[in-house]
Amino acid sequence: MTALFAFIGMSCLCLSMTRHKRDVLGRPLSPTQSRGLRVLGWAVLLLSFGVALPDGALAILRWIGELSLAALAAVAMSALVSSRRRRAGRR
Repeated sequence: MTALFAFIGMSCLCLSMTRHKRDVLGRPLSPTQSRGLRVLGWAVLLLSFGVALPDGALAILRWIGELSLAALAAVAMSALVSSRRRRAGRR
């Protein structure tokens, strides 16, 4: 469950960044929408930490690993969607 929340949080943070939202969505978001994604992303990351916390110290280390993998997956997903958008635009 913590990995899912970490992925959702990282995806929201990724989409709140100017380059990634342009690549993935193809259009800019309003500053309010970007701020909302950023706040939602941090809130979900805190939720994932809260879910991992009761399991002890080793669970926190596992959470850090899951957080790293979630960040990698979010960026990879962003790159995949971006490359598909570019290929579709060439046709």
